[in-house]
Amino acid sequence: MDQYENLEREYCETRKHYHGLPSVVDIMFDTELVSKTISELKLGKAADIDGLTSEHLFFSHPILPVVISRLFQLILYIQYIPNGFKRSYI
Repeated sequence: MDQYENLEREYCETRKHYHGLPSVVDIMFDTELVSKTISELKLGKAADIDGLTSEHLFFSHPILPVVISRLFQLILYIQYIPNGFKRSYI
């Protein structure tokens, strides 16, 4: 086993016993997760503060889940939540 595999195994073993918030590495927003979540939204609900409805997301261009997943990964990576995210649940 080379040094990389040893360090990775040691990290994974140590991580199992860690208590606290999940590591950024453990949280993954991939395109499939975002697509599945959008497809499961209930249609016909009221718009949010910005006027967005679930229909806007559901019937949007297929590239939107890719953009949203990249945005969420960037937010986790730089550990900064934009102020506008506090106004609405969408």
